Amino acid sequence: MINYAVSLFRGTVTKALHRGGGSEESTRRIRRGRRQRSARLLVLLKELWVETSEFEDSSSPLPRASIVAVTLLTSLERLTLTSFELSRADVERIATALPHLKALHLSCCSSPHGDWMTYVAQWMNQLQVLTIENVEVPIPESELIALSACYYLRKLQLCAPKISAGVFESLRTLEMLEVLIVYSAVAVDDLAIAAVVRSFPRLEHFCGGYVVVTDAGLAHLASLRCLTHLDLGNAFHVSDAGLAHLTPLCELRYLNLHRCSQLTDQALACFSPSLLNLNHLHLSECTGVTDAGLACLTTMKQLQYLDLANCRLVTDEGIRAVSMLVTLQTLVIRGCRNVTDAGMLHLASLRCLKHLDLGECECITDIGANCISTLAQLTFLSLVRCSLITDDALAQLGAQLHQLEALYLAECTSITDIGLSHLFGLKYLRVLLLRKCMRTSPAGRKRLERQLPKLAVWFNGPPAIRQPSRHMCIVS
Repeated sequence: MINYAVSLFRGTVTKALHRGGGSEESTRRIRRGRRQRSARLLVLLKELWVETSEFEDSSSPLPRASIVAVTLLTSLERLTLTSFELSRADVERIATALPHLKALHLSCCSSPHGDWMTYVAQWMNQLQVLTIENVEVPIPESELIALSACYYLRKLQLCAPKISAGVFESLRTLEMLEVLIVYSAVAVDDLAIAAVVRSFPRLEHFCGGYVVVTDAGLAHLASLRCLTHLDLGNAFHVSDAGLAHLTPLCELRYLNLHRCSQLTDQALACFSPSLLNLNHLHLSECTGVTDAGLACLTTMKQLQYLDLANCRLVTDEGIRAVSMLVTLQTLVIRGCRNVTDAGMLHLASLRCLKHLDLGECECITDIGANCISTLAQLTFLSLVRCSLITDDALAQLGAQLHQLEALYLAECTSITDIGLSHLFGLKYLRVLLLRKCMRTSPAGRKRLERQLPKLAVWFNGPPAIRQPSRHMCIVS
């Protein structure tokens, strides 16, 4: 098994030595295939990612042997397992063999039946990060309680069928917990929120997944004065009065209010003077937000990310207010169909903008595209379903947006091969979406690809995702 492990990890060990300052002589010996020397050097590995996506059956001999090989790396501190069919014995083997592990990530794994969390808590007592996401069998509440012995946990991400207030109360021994991300089939309610606040007073990052929190629940969150990241997406029952409770959270940097359908301009007017450190704000599908609410955001001088997707009441006047946020780097106004070329004229002042999504803004024409062509720092631009955009717009964009890396033109039905020829000078362009641009021809797309050999043109859909050639590699 040692010989097998050396063969499997040889390239990884070489990379680890190179990054960690290992001698050139050691690296040359590994490359020449001196397996005995390689076996001794395996202990230098600190971080490893293991995935089995190239195999149809993750229980086949190679992935199963990979689990055994991982246990030889006794100094491993960070381990990621992706797409594994884990058994209870696998978890026990990893837990007992890697007592120094500080971070364990399980992604798209079929979690074993039985009380396997007990092994994690009993043997991995140095664990600081535990993330379990997209598992086939969510973890029952009875097993989650075992994590109360992981006293050093700083980040916990869980997927469970139900997480009640009692579970959070049982985990209050995790006094160092700073990040809590919960995905539960049964919504996290006000009682659970209250238990989170009582149990984890040092919490800095909270995401409740599917939540049915009300204004009363937000009143509890107001006591978490260290909170910097708050995700309240899909909190349908929260009103303006509840969001007013967030005003004491002056350290907040990230706030997600996606699809908080009861939110109105009054909420923005209430918390915007207090949350001056906010740099990410998601208001997508907050259908009660209007231009007046956006005018209140002008006090947020550090805002870098603003998502207004499908805020249908926003017009050019609201975009004028947004243009005063000169630190913005990402702006999403997809589906704001009342925004016209006049709004694009206002956006021309956002010189730091790198990511701009104008998808489904159907009133934007070549005139508006000409206005945003002055945004020289843009690396991403989406004009999906902007059917009034023509080849003339591409001439302006191709001549001035030299940093552009991704351009989405799906369903821009007036684009032709002539327009594509205007993009020849965009040497950094890597992704071009032309779905349903039926006036472009295969010959025109081929000419563009010859001019830009690193470009991926999507016409019928995205290209196939290339799987890694190795099953184990260092996470950079």
